[in-house]
Amino acid sequence: MESYGSPCLLQTYDTNRLIISDIPKFLTIDQPVEFTIDVSKAGKGEIEVAINNGQVKNQVKSLGKSKFHFTFIPKLNEPHIISITFNGHQVAGFPRLCSIITPDNVKFRGPSLRPVVLGIETWFTIDIANGDLSDLHVTICTPSNEKLNPSTLLTSDGLRIDWTPMEIGLYRIHLMLFGFSLPGSPLTMKCYDPKKVIIKSPPQYSTIRIPTRFLIDASKAGEGDLEISVNHSGRNIPNEINPIGNGLFEIQFTPQKAITHHCNILFNHEHVPGSPLAVNVMEAQSAIAIGKGLGSVPIDIPASFTVLTPNDGSGQLKCLIKGSDDRLIPCLVTKIDPNRYEVMYTTDRVGEFYIEVFYDDIQIDSSPFLVRSFDANQIKILHFPSSAIVGSSTSFIIDATDSGAGSLEIAISRNGKNIPNYVQNEGIARFRIKFTPDQPCVHQVQIKFNGTDIHGSPYLCNAISSEFIFENYEYAPVHKRTSFSIKPKSNFNSNIYFDIKNSAGNDITGKLEKISMNSYAIDFIPNEIGDHEIRFYNDEDKKLIMTKFICQVYDPSKIRISDLPLAIAHELYKFTIHTADAGHGVLSVKIKQNGDKLSHEQTQISTHIYQISFTPETEDECIVQISFNGENNFRTMVIPVRNDCEHVRVSLIPSGVIGRPVTFTIDGADSDLVSILVTESQSNRVVSHTMTLISNDKNNYKISFIPTAAGQHIVSVSYDGKLLSTHHVDVCNVNKIHVSSIRDGIVGASSIFSVDTQGAGEGHLEVTISNGQRTLPAELKRIQARKFDIAFVPEMSGIHSIDLAFNGVPIEGSPFTINVVDPLANDSSASEVEDNDDDDDDDYEFLIGGELEGTKVGEVAWLICETSITDIYEDFNIYVTDPDKIIVKHSRIQDSLGRWRIEYEPTKEGIYQIQIDSNKLPINLATMDVLPADYERIVFGERIVYLNSLNFISIMSNNENIKVQLRSSNNIEIPIEIERHGLKWKFSYSLTSIGMYQLTIIDEDDPQLYDLFCITEEIDLFRNGGIEDITRIIIDHKKVFAGDVNVIVKDPLAHTIPAAFYRNSNRDLVIEYIPVRADTHEVFIRTQNNVLDICPIRIMAFTAQQPYDSVPRVQIKEILEHTFEGVIDENNKLEICITDPFERPIPFQRSKNEHGELTLSLSPIQIGTHWICISNDENDSFAVLPIFAFDDDYVPLSPLGTPSPNDRTLQDENNTNNNNNSNSVSDLFSPVKELTTISETSEFQSSRLSSVSPAHLTSSIKEAVTNILPTDTHESSKTPACNDRSSPEVQILDIDDLINPCVRTISKFTLKDPNNKFNIAIYDANRDEIAYHAKHLSGGQKCISYEPTIVGPVEIHILKDNELITDNPLIVYAFDPSAVRLINFPKKIQVNTTHEFHIDPTQAGKGALKIMIKDPNNQHVPIHVEKQSNYHIGVQFKPTISGPHTISILFNRIPISRTQSQIIVENAEQIQIIRLPELEERGRSIYSKHELFLLSQQQERPHSLPLQTLRTLLSKSNEILSRKEDSSVTKDHGNEQIRKLEEKHQTKTQSIPFDETQIQRLQSIKEKFDRGQPVDIIFNPRLYPFKILLQNAYPLVNTDLHFLLDHPHVAYVQITINGMKVPLLATRQHNDTFLLKFRPTIAGDYLITLKDFLGQHILGCPFNFPVYNPNGVHLEPFHPLQAINDCHFICNVDNVGQGKFFVMIYDQLKPIQIPCQLQSLAKNRCKISFSPSKIGTYRIYLAYRNIPVNGM
Repeated sequence: MESYGSPCLLQTYDTNRLIISDIPKFLTIDQPVEFTIDVSKAGKGEIEVAINNGQVKNQVKSLGKSKFHFTFIPKLNEPHIISITFNGHQVAGFPRLCSIITPDNVKFRGPSLRPVVLGIETWFTIDIANGDLSDLHVTICTPSNEKLNPSTLLTSDGLRIDWTPMEIGLYRIHLMLFGFSLPGSPLTMKCYDPKKVIIKSPPQYSTIRIPTRFLIDASKAGEGDLEISVNHSGRNIPNEINPIGNGLFEIQFTPQKAITHHCNILFNHEHVPGSPLAVNVMEAQSAIAIGKGLGSVPIDIPASFTVLTPNDGSGQLKCLIKGSDDRLIPCLVTKIDPNRYEVMYTTDRVGEFYIEVFYDDIQIDSSPFLVRSFDANQIKILHFPSSAIVGSSTSFIIDATDSGAGSLEIAISRNGKNIPNYVQNEGIARFRIKFTPDQPCVHQVQIKFNGTDIHGSPYLCNAISSEFIFENYEYAPVHKRTSFSIKPKSNFNSNIYFDIKNSAGNDITGKLEKISMNSYAIDFIPNEIGDHEIRFYNDEDKKLIMTKFICQVYDPSKIRISDLPLAIAHELYKFTIHTADAGHGVLSVKIKQNGDKLSHEQTQISTHIYQISFTPETEDECIVQISFNGENNFRTMVIPVRNDCEHVRVSLIPSGVIGRPVTFTIDGADSDLVSILVTESQSNRVVSHTMTLISNDKNNYKISFIPTAAGQHIVSVSYDGKLLSTHHVDVCNVNKIHVSSIRDGIVGASSIFSVDTQGAGEGHLEVTISNGQRTLPAELKRIQARKFDIAFVPEMSGIHSIDLAFNGVPIEGSPFTINVVDPLANDSSASEVEDNDDDDDDDYEFLIGGELEGTKVGEVAWLICETSITDIYEDFNIYVTDPDKIIVKHSRIQDSLGRWRIEYEPTKEGIYQIQIDSNKLPINLATMDVLPADYERIVFGERIVYLNSLNFISIMSNNENIKVQLRSSNNIEIPIEIERHGLKWKFSYSLTSIGMYQLTIIDEDDPQLYDLFCITEEIDLFRNGGIEDITRIIIDHKKVFAGDVNVIVKDPLAHTIPAAFYRNSNRDLVIEYIPVRADTHEVFIRTQNNVLDICPIRIMAFTAQQPYDSVPRVQIKEILEHTFEGVIDENNKLEICITDPFERPIPFQRSKNEHGELTLSLSPIQIGTHWICISNDENDSFAVLPIFAFDDDYVPLSPLGTPSPNDRTLQDENNTNNNNNSNSVSDLFSPVKELTTISETSEFQSSRLSSVSPAHLTSSIKEAVTNILPTDTHESSKTPACNDRSSPEVQILDIDDLINPCVRTISKFTLKDPNNKFNIAIYDANRDEIAYHAKHLSGGQKCISYEPTIVGPVEIHILKDNELITDNPLIVYAFDPSAVRLINFPKKIQVNTTHEFHIDPTQAGKGALKIMIKDPNNQHVPIHVEKQSNYHIGVQFKPTISGPHTISILFNRIPISRTQSQIIVENAEQIQIIRLPELEERGRSIYSKHELFLLSQQQERPHSLPLQTLRTLLSKSNEILSRKEDSSVTKDHGNEQIRKLEEKHQTKTQSIPFDETQIQRLQSIKEKFDRGQPVDIIFNPRLYPFKILLQNAYPLVNTDLHFLLDHPHVAYVQITINGMKVPLLATRQHNDTFLLKFRPTIAGDYLITLKDFLGQHILGCPFNFPVYNPNGVHLEPFHPLQAINDCHFICNVDNVGQGKFFVMIYDQLKPIQIPCQLQSLAKNRCKISFSPSKIGTYRIYLAYRNIPVNGM
C-alpha cells in the first residue's frame, strides 16, 4: 500500500488554460477536419477527444511542447458532436455540435474555373441542391488583397457571378453561407497575360555541338504552362527548360547541324512576343581566373576579373563571394564569348572577402581567392606643413586606421626628381613621414593607397631657402621669457625679419640674441594663452611670408583642482583637474606617501578634465605633484589621511557679503588640534576669524569671519597639523549696485528701469514687483556687461513695490515704490474697483520657454503657467496676437498637474502678446519678443528645463578663456561639464530641484546673464489646437477601466463629428477629433450604456484671424496623397519616417509631381494621429506634419441627455461676435457623417513630444494636401478621393502583430502574401541577419517567426523581386527585461516612513516601465517616480500598514527578473507588544480549564519570545485546533471536540514570495522534514522541577516515562488527562528522592500535580506534560493530479491529542508560499485545500503538533 505522508507532491492543472484552435461549424463529408489543442499552459494530465461518443475515430499527432494535432473525417451525413475532456473534466464550450454539408450539394460551372486572360470578362455559377442562396455572399480578393464587388444574377442554373480580372495573379473567391465557408471555398482562379513574357538576350548565332542558352522572364505574366520547341527542316531538337527562380527560365539546346533553328515559345498555348525565335547555327581545354578584382579592391567601386574556360565551353561557371561574416555579396557573371566570362561585383565595407569560382561544380585553380577591400577616402593626413625651410626636417602623419589593409606609397619630389623620405610606424596604423627639403621650390607629396590616389593628393609644400634651422618652439608659458633656438648655416645673415602675433592677431615684441658662435635665440614674452604665430619674412617690409610656426602658450596657474577632502587609508580616493583655462598641453601627476611613489589612474573625462584616483596605503599624508608641459614648479598639494574612525564634520559655508559675518560650524573637533585659515584667492591675504565653543559635550564650534573684499575666499581646515579640507566661498559687495530710471507708470504700458551690478562680484539678481495683491512678471534684458534693463507691465493702478536683492541680500533703497495711474483718468475710481474684482482670476504667472537668446521666426514659441489655472479638462479663453495685433493660431496644452502651456508659431518678428478677455480691456498675461529668422545665435540652450534631466548649452566662440557659471536662487553653484569641438563649446548640466537659476557667460570680458527655470515634467492630458486642428484628451485608465467604451463628440449644433478613441500603452483612453466650427464642443464617454460622471467634457473650439493650413484627414485603409510645396528631394536624400500613434513605422510611397515637388502617399490602418517627419543632414527634423486617421465603419449609440439640434439655441452668434476668434470661419451647418471608432492595441512605448518640438504645429513649409476633408464646411462630409493623375502605385502591406520583440523569445507577425511573392530579411542592431521561420496560414497569410538575441533596433526588410517594397525598412526595437537592474532594493522597512529604491533600465533597450506596489490588502500604494540624469528611475513610496508588500515591475508588460519582489513592512510598536495567548514556543494551543489556568500562570512570568521565533509562528501557512476522540470519553465531550475542529480558515490571500531569510528558514524546515525531526521545539525538560528520563527525544504513547523527584516537601503526586487519573508507580530511592513511573496510552497534554504535606500545590503546579503519538496522524490517499480550482487532501487524526497543524505548500520552481484553507470534517478528519495561481508541481509539508506526518 502506498504511504501518504509529508513531504509529498501534488500537481495541478486548469482546463480553462487549454488553447483550442477554431473548429468549423459546417463539416464536409470525406474532408479531414483538423484542429489543435495546446495543453502546455494547462498542466499535466490526459486529454480526451470523442466524436459522437467515440463512434467516429480521430487521430492525434504530437507537435511537441505539449501541443497536439487532432484529425477526423466525417463519413455520415449527420450532425457530429465533439467532446473534449481534460483529466475527466469537460472543457468549457464543449460538447460542440457541427453540421454536415457535402461537396455533392455544391455545383460550380463557368469559364472562371479555368485560367483566364487579363482584361477579359468572365463568369461562373454556383448552385446548392436544396439550399437557400439568399444569404450567399461572394467576395473576390485580387492578388494585391483588394476586394472586388462582382455583379450577381439569380438564374435557373443558380447564382451567376460576372467580373473582369484587371490584375495578374491568383484570385481567391470566398463563398460564405450564413457566416460559414462553403465546401470548396475559397475557389482559386489564375489570371495571366502572355504579352508579359520577355525573351532576354535572344541568341542570333550559335555553334554546333555548343550548348545554346537564353533566358525567358515570365515573372510578370502570371502562372501558366511554358512550352518550348526547337526545330529545323521540320525536325525537332531536344531542349531543356531550367527554372532559375522568380519566374526566370533558362532554355538550352545543343545544335548538331549548321542551319537556322527556330524556337517556338508558347505560354498557356499562346505565342509570346518574339516567338518564333530564329538562331543561326555555324560550324565550330582547364579554367583560370585573372584580373585586378582578385587582389585589393576599393569599396563602392565596381571590381571585375575574367575567367577563361576550355575551348569546348560546355561547362557551367558559378561564382560565390562571401564576407567575413558569411554574408553573400552579389556579383554579375557575363559571358563575353564561349570561352571567356567576366565577373563584376561591388563591396560596400572594408574587410576581407573570399571568392569561390566553380566550373562544372569543381573549384578552379587557386580558388578560393582572398580579396581585401579598402577605402582610400578614410586616409587622414594630419599636420601637413604648407611650407618648410630648406635643410630643416619636417614631418606629417598619415592615419590609416579605418582604411583597411593595403600598401601606402609616398613619393616626394621636386622638379620631377624624388627626394628621400622616412616612414616611422607609430602604431595602430599611424605613420609619421619625415623628409628634408634640399632646394627652395615647391615639393610635391604624392600618396597612394593600394595604387589609388587619396583625396587631395598630391599635396604641396613650399620649401623656402633659409640660413638657419628653427628648434624648440612648440610650447611656451605665459608671462615668462621664452627663447627659441636658431642654428645658423654658413654665411648667416643676422638680419632676420620676423614678428610674433598672439591668438587675437596683436603683435608681441621679440628680440634676436646671439648666444654663442653658432647659436642664436629669439626671445619674447607671451601675454595671453592660446596659439601664437611666429612669422618669418623675406623683406624688411614684411610683405612676403617666408614661413611661419605655431607656438602654443599655456598658463599652469590656471589649472583648477577640485576640493581635496580628507582621505581614508586603504579606500579609493578621487579628485579632478581642469585644464580648460590653462591652454593646450600635457598633464602629468605624481603621488607620493612616505617618499614612496603611489600608483594612480589618470582618466581623461573630457578634453580638459582629468580624474585622478589612487588608494592611500598608510595613515601618512599624501603629496601630489603636478606638471604641465614639463613645467613642475606648482605648489605641492597635501592630502591628509585618517582612519575611518575619526569624524570631523564641516557644515556648508554660505556665500558672503562685504562687511557681514560669514559663519559655519565644525563638529567632533578638538580645539587644540583644529586650525582654520581664511584667505582671499586673488591676493592671498589672510582674513581673521573667530572660533566659539557651542557645546562642550559634542566639541561643536562656530567659526565666523568678516570679508572686506569682493571675490572668492578659500577656507582651509586642518586637524592635528594636517590639512583636512578646503572650501571656496563667493563674497559680493551690494554697495556697488546702482539702480536708476525708476519712474511712475501707467496701466497697460511697459515700465523699464536699470540695475548696474558692475563691481558687485559673482552672484544673481533677484527682482520682485508687486501691486499689493499679486506678483507681476518681469522680463530681464541685458544691455551691456552686468547692466540690465528690467521691464514689467502694470495691470492696475495704485502703489507698486519693487524689491531688489543680490545673492539674497536687499539692495540699498529696496523696496522701491512707484505710483501707477489709469490712462482713463476720469474713470480711475471705477477702474480701481474693477481691477480688484478681476485680480482674483489672474493670480498666475507664465514662464517663457524656448531658446535662451529668444525665439526666432519659424520656430515654436511657447510659455507655461507654473500654477493651475483651471481644473483638468476645463478649458479657458485665451488668444495670441502678433506685432500687427492680429490674432494668430495657437495650441493650449494641459498636463496632469493642471498647468497650461501655450504654443504658437510666429511668422514675423516683433512683440507677441498672450492675452485674456476682460470686461473692459484685454489683459496681457505675457509678452514675447520674437527675433528675425536670419538672427545668428551665439548661445544655444533651453530657457525652461525639466527636473533631473540632462541639459546642454552650446556657445560659438574662439575664446580660449570663456567661463560659464550656473547658480541657483540661493547662490549654490551647479556643476557643469565642459567640452570643446573647434569653435563650439558644449556645456552639460542636470538640476535636482525646481526653481529659478541664473546662467553667467563671460566671453571676451563681456558677462552675459540668462535666467533659467527648472520645472517638473508631467504627462499632457489635454490639447486644444482650435478648429481644423487636432484636439486630444487622455482619460486615466482608473476612471475608464471597462472594455466596452463608446465616445461621441458633438459640435455646437449637436451634430456628431468624426472622432477616434483608443487605448495607449498605459491603457489610458485617448480621444481625438478635429472641430470644424467655433464654439463649445461636448465629449460623451459611455461604458456599457452608462455615461461617466465626468461627462460631458466641454471644450471651446477657437480660431484665429491669421490664415493657416488644416490638419489632413483620411479614412483608414484609404490612400492619402500629400504634396510638400517647395520641397525638392534630389536623389532621395531626405530621410522620411511616418509613424502611427504608437510610434510604429508604417509603409509609404514617395514620388514627385510635375513640378518636382516631394509627394508622399500612405494608407494608415490604425486610427489616431500619425506623424510625418522629414529630416536631412542639416536639421534633424525640419518638417513635421500630423495626419488624423479615422474609421467610419463603427456606428455609435446616442449619448444620454444629448439635446437635438432643434433644441439648441443659437445664442452662439452673440458670443461669437464678442469672441476674437471668429473672423475666419463662418458658423454654418456642416452635414458631417456621424463617425467614431474604437481600437484596442498592444502596449508600445510612446514618449511624449517635448514642449519645444515642432510636432505640435504645422510645419513652416507650405503644404498642398489632397484627399482630405476640404476646408469648405459645405463639403466637409465628402469622402477623400485619390488623385489619379499624380498618385503612384502604393503597395499596402497588411501586417498584423508587429510589436517590439523580447530578446531570446520568439516573436511573430503575420503578413498577407497570397502569392508568396515577398521575401523577408531581418537584421539586428549589429547588422547581423536573424534567421526566421515562415509558416503559411489560411487566407494567404504568412506567419514570420524570429528570435533576436541582442538589444537594439531590428530592421525588417520586405522585398519583392529583390527590391524593397518601401523606401525604408520596418523597424522594431528588441528589448531585454532581464537587463533591468534594481538598486538599493529594501527587504525590511518601517511603516509610515518614506523609502526609495532605484531601477536601472539603461541596458534593457527601448520600452516602458510599469511599477505597482500592493499592500497586504491587495490595495495599490501611491508611488512617486522620477527620472534621473543618469537615466535611472527613482521610486519613492510610503507604506501605511504593516505586513508583506508586493512590488511588481514590468518592462514592456513583461516582468523583469527577481519580481514579484516582497518587502516586509514592520511596525516597531506592534512587534514589542504583540502576544499570542493561544501559542506557546512549541506551537501548541491549549483550551481546557487546567490549561487556561496554566497559561495564566505562565503569563504572570516574564514572557520573552524571540523575534525570530515570533516571525516563525506568524509565517505558518495554516494552523487548526484538533482533539483526540476516544471511546472512553463521553459523547458530549466528543461533540465539543468536533465543534472546535469546525472552525474554518477560508481567508484567501495571494501567493507570498519568500525573501532571503524565509528561504533559509524553508531550507531548515525541509532538512528537518527529511530527517523526521520536529519543525519546532515540542518538549523542554528544563521547564519541570524534576528530572525526566525518556527513551526517545520526546514523550511517546505506550512508552514508560520516569520522573526522578527529589523535592523534600512533596507528599502527593497525581497525573491526569482529560480529568481522568493515570496509574502511577512510585519507588523511594533515598530519604527525599522518589522514582515515579507511568505509561501513557493516549496522546495529549497530561497534568502533573505536586502537593506538600498541608495539601497545598507546589509552586508552578499543575505542570503540563505533552505526550505525542506520531503514528496516529496520516494522510488519506489522494489523486496526485488535481484541478487548479479544486486542490485538496484529507488528513486523519486518531489518538493524537490536542494540537495544531503546520502546513506549508510551495512552488518547486520558485520559492513562493501558497496559502491554504482548513476545514474540519467528521470522524477526526480535516480537509486541507489551496488555490494556486498557476499550474505546476507543488510540494506539501505537513506536521501535527510540530511533528512531521509519517509516511514518506
